[in-house]
Amino acid sequence: MDDTQKLIARVDALAHRTGASTSTLSRKLFGNGKRFDEIKAGGSLTMTTYHRAVSTLRDLEKAAVRRAAA
Repeated sequence: MDDTQKLIARVDALAHRTGASTSTLSRKLFGNGKRFDEIKAGGSLTMTTYHRAVSTLRDLEKAAVRRAAA
């Protein structure tokens, strides 16, 4: 599984865990509600965008864990 596939799996898992739509998460990660679906369908992303998305995703995952623990 390459890094993009891992990112896709993490976004899908967060959507499932939180009940947020992938469109909402896509907007938070990429600034575009459709971008995640484009990437999932085989679209590419720059390394800069990838690293920014991973960092934001990490923050969203931590927030979800905190909410679940509360």
